[in-house]
This record gives sequence, C-alpha cells and structure tokens, in this order.
Amino acid sequence: MHTMTAPEPPREPSDQGPAPGRDVRCPICAGPAPVDADHTPFCSERCKLADLGNWFSGRYVISREASLEDFDDPDTTIVRDDPDERKD
Repeated sequence: MHTMTAPEPPREPSDQGPAPGRDVRCPICAGPAPVDADHTPFCSERCKLADLGNWFSGRYVISREASLEDFDDPDTTIVRDDPDERKD
C-alpha cells in the first residue's frame, strides 16, 4: 500500500535562504558557500572581507537616498554620536 504525504508548504519570502547543510554560491568568487558556516553567504573569511572592502571603497552603494518610510520599522535603531557624551 502506498501512503501519500502532504507536500511541503511554500517557503515564506522572509526565510533565510536554503536549508542548513545545502550549499549556495559565494557572491564574490562564485565558489560553493556552505550556509551553516560563520562567513555565510561567502565561501571564506577572505571573500567576506573582500565584500566589506567593496563597501568601504565605494564600489557598492545604496541606490537611493533613505526616506522616512525606511525608518518606520520599530526594530530599526539609529545610533547617533552625541558630542556631549564624548570623553576627550
């Protein structure tokens, strides 16, 4: 007798990538990048730092100015440097 199992429900868009143990491609070198590694989504610490360097150098940029709607999320925290709290 063959038993039928219910299909897996579709993944929500908020899910964080593929299931643990599956590989994805590194956005820097296109090599396999295990999703359960400390440097995910990169394949190595080197590629992770290369990506960070791209942000610092200006190679990567945000495509538009931030708007007030971008800050409507209550989980968003804006940290401002308060000159009165500086210790010289």
